[in-house]
Formats: sequence, structure tokens, C-alpha cells
Amino acid sequence: MINRKRSVFTLLALTAAFTLTAQDYTKVWLNKKGDIITDSTQATRYAHVFDEGELVKMDEYSLGGVLKDTWYYSLNENAKPKFQKESLHTRYYANGTDSLTENYHNNKRHGECTVYYTDGACHSVRLFEEGKLNGKFVQYYPDGSLRREEYYTEGNCTAGKLFAENGSELPHQPYYIHTTFKGGVGKFVGLIANTVSYPKEIARKGITGKVLVEFIVDYDGSIIDPVVVQSVHYDLDKEAIDAVKRIAKKHKWTPAFRDGEPMRVKFTAPVNFKI
Repeated sequence: MINRKRSVFTLLALTAAFTLTAQDYTKVWLNKKGDIITDSTQATRYAHVFDEGELVKMDEYSLGGVLKDTWYYSLNENAKPKFQKESLHTRYYANGTDSLTENYHNNKRHGECTVYYTDGACHSVRLFEEGKLNGKFVQYYPDGSLRREEYYTEGNCTAGKLFAENGSELPHQPYYIHTTFKGGVGKFVGLIANTVSYPKEIARKGITGKVLVEFIVDYDGSIIDPVVVQSVHYDLDKEAIDAVKRIAKKHKWTPAFRDGEPMRVKFTAPVNFKI
């Protein structure tokens, strides 16, 4: 146990400034993405990290000191990321009651996920397998009456029913409707390949590679806010972004929906530069 604790605390020490206390926890700062950072002025949260034997427990707090989430991680120094989400994750409302409880295995949601209303009543129960919805999904109105009942296989809704508050059946629309592109993702990647222009000077230098561009599919299906998340060269990065922007002027995706409401979705597309 002593060696394992040293391993946990050493790893955290290498990634962030921390404070050990008499309670035997490590305090770390977190950014908006949940990454451990050293600059507290850039933090949106902080966390107390406890070694609990096989797992590492992380209690995340708002900067004002309100407990927001409790996570458990397994430590694998050969994995990426080194801390893998494992076991129970609990999210809390500001009043301290559970907002959500879900289970993880090997960094993926696996098992039952329950969402609650602020008064503690059940909002919905879903089943996940290896990160995908798999099995029965039920949702309730605040008074406990059934709103929807659906069945999923490998993340896809295979059957379902939707009900009004008075119990009458409504036309069914799945809780999740994924964003799609006409012709499929392959068609979109092909559009990028046909739109992108290889900078001549970079081609002469023999610089090649794959730029990854992340963008948001907006509520109406528009492509917005493209950014490079895997860089190759400044000029190739710029051309990749420009290509996505040119496509965005002419094409839209079909927007995603959650519980009947449109939602924004992040998508990452490869832009390959080959001579």
C-alpha cells in the first residue's frame, strides 16, 4: 500500500501543484475539461484525491467549495490516460442530493445509469455496455408516471413508446437522435479531401500528415467553431480549417436531438495531406 500511495502521489506531483494534509489527500486544480493543471488562476474546479487501495477517489468541488462530483479511478501507468474511470460516479445538485449515479469500467460507462430530479425522484434509468446504450431505458415524469420506455442495442434504439402525463400514448421519438450527414461520414470526409488545397511550398518540402479538425454541429445542423486538435504544420493546419469553413458555407448536418430538443454535438474529422 505504501508503494502504491507513493506512486499515486508521485504521479500527481508530476502533473500538478498539490497539498498533502493530515487527512491524507492530495489537492489538485482542474480546468474546464477536467484536466489536472498547475495554474490555479486557470482552474474552474479543484479536487481532493484519496488513495483507497485498488482505486483512487476524487471529490470535485466548485471554486466556491460546493461538492459537484465523486469519481473513482484505477491507476495504470502504462495506459493513456493513466487514470481510468472505474466503478461508481456520482454527480450532486447544489443542495447535496444526487443528480446522477452511473458506473464505469475501463474508462467507459458500463452498467446502470440513474438520473434524479432535485427532490430525489427518479428521472430516468439507462443501461450501458462498453460505453454504449444496451438494454432497457425508462424515463419518468416528476410525479413518477412513465414518460418513455425504449430498448437499445449497441447504442441504437430498436423499439420504444412515448407517453403523455395522462398516460396516453404519443408518437415515439427516441430520447437520443444522433447527428448525421447526408451520404454518411465518409461522404463528409470525401468532401474535405476534394476541397482541401495542398500548399505548394509545403508539398515541395515533402511535409505530409493528418490534421484532425474538431467542430461543433450546431442546433440547426450548421458547422461552427472548427479548431485543430492534432497539428502537423501551421500551413497545413490553416488549410484544413479553411477547407472545413468552405464546406460549412454549402452544407449542413442533420442536427442531434435529446428528449425532443436539438443539441450541439462535437465531431472530429481527419484531413489527410499526401504527396
